[in-house]
Amino acid sequence: MMKRLIYLTALLLAGHGAFAQNGLLQSIRPDHVQLQYAGNIGLLSVGLGYNFAGDKLHVTLMDGFVPASIAGSNINTVALKSSYDFIHIPVARKTITPYAGLAAMFETSGNGYYKTLPERFVDRKYYQMSAFHLAVFAGGKLGLPMGTRKGQRVELYAETGTLDSYVYYYFKNETLNFTDLFSAALGISYHFGNK
Repeated sequence: MMKRLIYLTALLLAGHGAFAQNGLLQSIRPDHVQLQYAGNIGLLSVGLGYNFAGDKLHVTLMDGFVPASIAGSNINTVALKSSYDFIHIPVARKTITPYAGLAAMFETSGNGYYKTLPERFVDRKYYQMSAFHLAVFAGGKLGLPMGTRKGQRVELYAETGTLDSYVYYYFKNETLNFTDLFSAALGISYHFGNK
């Protein structure tokens, strides 16, 4: 899977030049590519996305992976992650940006995940399928200008978030601590700049 993530990232970066050659392709090319470590999508995830609303709203399609050595079986996740930048704070030639967002995630493999509740859960104490989750997250990023195009930059970010099921089980299970709800993520995104 690691090879797949590296190949996909290289393909996205190399393919960016091909988008610039054709008017139609230029108009649909992604605005950014993103690499993330941890944070509920996978141990490592990669994605591409678009910027909207004056570069304040970001929507990214991500592919995440957790290897069997960590999770007991390989887990692949596809996520649609959207975030909103509250404010861009200029500091020297850099930008500090607090943000928050939502994500919808679908786990596409792993032997502990299911799309509908199995029959063994006859009493229906379990409230949802385990293959689909909603997440909420918040964080901050540091933007570093790169290249000559307006908006071309690298952003380093850190965020914390939780899943719908974590919140549900927190209220149902008295033994969970509030801090058990959250996970952290670190990431980097490269924004290509003006189309």
